[in-house]
Amino acid sequence: MARLSISITVDNFATQTTQGINQILCRGNVTNRDLSLERHLYEEITGKKLENRRVAPLLAANQNSENQHWMLAELVRFTPGMNDVFLNQLPFSEQHDSRDGVEKLLDECLEGYTVEAVQGAPHLFLIGSKKPIDIETHDTSAALGQPVSSVLPTGPSAIFWNAKINEMQMMFHELAHQLGVDRNKYPNGVWFWGNGHSEPPFISTVQVSPSCALARALTSATKATAIKIEDYFLDEIIIKPTFIDLCGLDLNQYENALEEIVKRAVVSLSKGTLTQIRINICRPNKVTQFDINRYSKWKIWRKPSRLNDLMREVSDG
Repeated sequence: MARLSISITVDNFATQTTQGINQILCRGNVTNRDLSLERHLYEEITGKKLENRRVAPLLAANQNSENQHWMLAELVRFTPGMNDVFLNQLPFSEQHDSRDGVEKLLDECLEGYTVEAVQGAPHLFLIGSKKPIDIETHDTSAALGQPVSSVLPTGPSAIFWNAKINEMQMMFHELAHQLGVDRNKYPNGVWFWGNGHSEPPFISTVQVSPSCALARALTSATKATAIKIEDYFLDEIIIKPTFIDLCGLDLNQYENALEEIVKRAVVSLSKGTLTQIRINICRPNKVTQFDINRYSKWKIWRKPSRLNDLMREVSDG
């Protein structure tokens, strides 16, 4: 049976929920999961727990390459703090303008490795190797807000890869100067994550409406059926397992469409063509899930006034 899952960032949740979503939040069963945004998107789009799998091999599964080991290099921005340096992801609006000159820079810095741009994600590059990339890494969102020194790669090859992080910061500084771009709106380094051994291609049975770059890349790599939000209004769509990623969107532009989707989903829930509606409120390293089934909507004792408390808990948590 079909399930509808919708993901929203905590910033959108704190300011822009709709009446239909509020109903689910107030009456749903709540689960908090320590999960990075990257792992959350992987699980929703593939329909599988990440466990020991890695994101980079999944994105590389359709590459015609002799490489057996893969890692992601994500364009990021490092900012100095009081006693350390901190990691910032590029805003969604700037990811499309960040690739100029970068692939050549990575090729020069990572001699002996292959560098491939990730389809649909202009701020991501696949690093391929014939030998193991023997480090443990943190997903980018899991490293946000942490002193970089506490989340750098560890393991037998860590010295090499940490040196490359430092080296590339200097190279990005020079590249920004050559391109004549505003350094405050351009990446000044890379973050390595998602490394693992090659895996066979995976075909997803979930239909996905992706908004953020990683969701688009995962949708393409898994050959999931890509739909637009408006497509969900079609009768043949609403009975299929669906994931709607709103993490990269301004909900002000989609409020009416989202409200209509939730209303139709609740009707499908009553008819039994949907078994569950889930709203995921995403923070960098935690996801709060609100689930309702066909019986949950009758919980009239769950008063909407709980919403303010839930918003406070999720936003402050």
